[in-house]
Amino acid sequence: MNKFDNFKGSVLLWLRKFFLPGRSFLDFALLPWKILLVLLAVFSLVVLGRGGYGYCMAWQSYPAAPATVELRRNVVYVQRDWQNLKMDIATPKLGHGPFPAVVCIHGGAWKSGNKKEMLPCLYALAQQGCVAVSIDYRLAPNHHFLDQIDDCKAAVRFLRTHARELNIDPLHIGAVGSSAGGHLALLLGTTDTKELPISGDDIKVSSAVEVVVNLAGPTDLSKDLPADSELSAEKFIGKTRLQNPESFEKASPINYLTAGDAPTMIIHGTRDQIVPYEQATEFLEACKKIGVECQLLAIKNGGHGGGGNIDEWNSSMVQMEKFLLSHLKLLPSSALGL
Repeated sequence: MNKFDNFKGSVLLWLRKFFLPGRSFLDFALLPWKILLVLLAVFSLVVLGRGGYGYCMAWQSYPAAPATVELRRNVVYVQRDWQNLKMDIATPKLGHGPFPAVVCIHGGAWKSGNKKEMLPCLYALAQQGCVAVSIDYRLAPNHHFLDQIDDCKAAVRFLRTHARELNIDPLHIGAVGSSAGGHLALLLGTTDTKELPISGDDIKVSSAVEVVVNLAGPTDLSKDLPADSELSAEKFIGKTRLQNPESFEKASPINYLTAGDAPTMIIHGTRDQIVPYEQATEFLEACKKIGVECQLLAIKNGGHGGGGNIDEWNSSMVQMEKFLLSHLKLLPSSALGL
């Protein structure tokens, strides 16, 4: 057994502890997006067997970028309300490009979190041939919908506007998000400027994305949510459901679905107590009715950020990466095997 095998074993043991049922509600409520980091970490470590060692360690200690990745931090992508919103950009050192790009959107109930939490995600994607970026966006309760999706769209437009200098293929941009970030990623995949007006000088530049991965993000805010999630949604919207139900409908990705929207993969635990599993199944059915490609990976007995069968989480990692890379043209569609 070599050094890589020993490390892989220790990581899998650590993952089992992380995913064990019985963790507190607060653990899952505050840290759900970390699952996305774990998924991509194990992709790189276990499935692909290259670059994963540094990446998994990055999740725990945030070291410098791997030797094959160039990291640019705190790049201003837009100014809003006299605030410079920034992104971190991870670029492959191997290959000539232009590379596809992925926007990684952190979770945190629309009111907390920051881009540095997605740094390991950037490393993993960059090692697979993507320019990966993680963004800060305006947060509740000081900022409400539409501010957050406006920021996400501005980030995509920034990548397209600066595609040449960033060595990006502007036709191949995807979005990955967890929890609240998954909700925003879905809005990127289902809306355009007519449906959700955006601000900025470059509004003629498209903010469309080619593929979306949503980890346990809500798809329909017009439906009643568990109490804590309802409170977060109200802070995000800026009103209660009784005060303005129309705003909750307007913030719901499922209401924007049309033929031709971005292919989407959803990973969701069947016992999620924060974002009900039905949010995922209803979005899947809505996609089927209009012919939008959608894959749902259900984690049996999984919660919002853990629990359930570790093997199912591992399997979802493999399928998620293949789905993402295939639609970004880094893998042939035949490689999906779904």
